[in-house]
Amino acid sequence: MTPIAERPIDVAPRTVPGHWEGDLLKGARNGSAVGTLVERTTRLVILVKMTGTDATSACQGFTKKLRHVPATLRKTLTHDRGKEMGRTRTAGQALRDPRLLC
Repeated sequence: MTPIAERPIDVAPRTVPGHWEGDLLKGARNGSAVGTLVERTTRLVILVKMTGTDATSACQGFTKKLRHVPATLRKTLTHDRGKEMGRTRTAGQALRDPRLLC
């Protein structure tokens, strides 16, 4: 997955589909969370059920949902620098090789 500072230049104009933005919406006292995946060109939103608010939950949730998206539409996933996004590179590896776990 791609931090904002490392995002490819062709992502900015929003003309090429397959570039996603991911984030978490946390509940009261960080007791629950819902992940959001937004495709930058089409603005398609996918909500991701999270089992927790930690990095492993985010990795597993995003991987599970993005596996249903065709590989040609999974170019990048940009995220903020929150600690809950600390394992998103592992999610990218898991999408390329399903034997890898978050």
